[in-house]
Amino acid sequence: MASRLIKCFRRFTSDDKLPSIDTCKDYFCRTTTLDLKFYSRCIDWSRHLWMMLVSGREIVEEVMAETSAPEVAIAEFVPNPLDPYWLKWVRERFPKTVLPKYFDAFEKYLDGTRGWESHRKVAKQIGVAKATVTEAFHKIEGAMKREMGYAFEVLLQREYRKCPLVLETEPSDDRPAPNGTPDLVAHTTDGRVRIVSIKIHNENESITISKKSPEVRLLGELLERGVDAYMVVEGLFQGHFYSVAYDAETRKSSVRVRKRDLLEWPPDLQQLLEASSRPPGDRLKSPSAPAPPSAPSGVGGSGVVE
Repeated sequence: MASRLIKCFRRFTSDDKLPSIDTCKDYFCRTTTLDLKFYSRCIDWSRHLWMMLVSGREIVEEVMAETSAPEVAIAEFVPNPLDPYWLKWVRERFPKTVLPKYFDAFEKYLDGTRGWESHRKVAKQIGVAKATVTEAFHKIEGAMKREMGYAFEVLLQREYRKCPLVLETEPSDDRPAPNGTPDLVAHTTDGRVRIVSIKIHNENESITISKKSPEVRLLGELLERGVDAYMVVEGLFQGHFYSVAYDAETRKSSVRVRKRDLLEWPPDLQQLLEASSRPPGDRLKSPSAPAPPSAPSGVGGSGVVE
């Protein structure tokens, strides 16, 4: 009965204000033959349900906001996870990440303002322990990298879908891939499946690729089933886009980004896909069959990377 009241009330209002006792009484009078002595208990439960609804919806909206990509266009995309652009974005979108004073301090820290160049100096400036500053800054940095990563994944999806050589992509709904699934899978006009592992790095050109990653597992399964599939590692390195081929036969746990692999963002995906294509008779075979003459080349012909 209390749940019916909530559903009825939601039909006529978008306000999150708690239903008044008079509203509850009026509903029960009109819709039930409930004895008056039970009204108090039903009203209490109705109001409790309402508070649970509002609280639960806020949590769901917060989680959905954190797992959906920022709306950002190619022209305004900043390919650096620690750029002030992303600090502003996180501060506006997730103001409760840290206290406002830590956002202010991190901005000065990023700018290299005199007296704010290190965690120790920041801690002294605002009168807290260095460990507290480090923890707050890690939260901010994590949020900035997360938001930029989400935006990049969706923009790369869109670039793939715009490419005339791509029939469709998975995901296809302008959202980052769910956990446990490949970052991006493109079905191309030559009948092949291009699996993309998306990685953003700023320091180390050697990028770890786990054999247990969703992309590598999908690649192995498709090849076992005779599907003409291949995998590339694509992303951003020091503000540049890169695309490097992954060898299904490799025993190495990483790929390396070299200078010749670096391109401007956004990339010319048609050129990338054409560079990865081969004559129809030269197809990848399953791992149990003899190895092909060469793995599909990445940008710059780096092929299998170290």
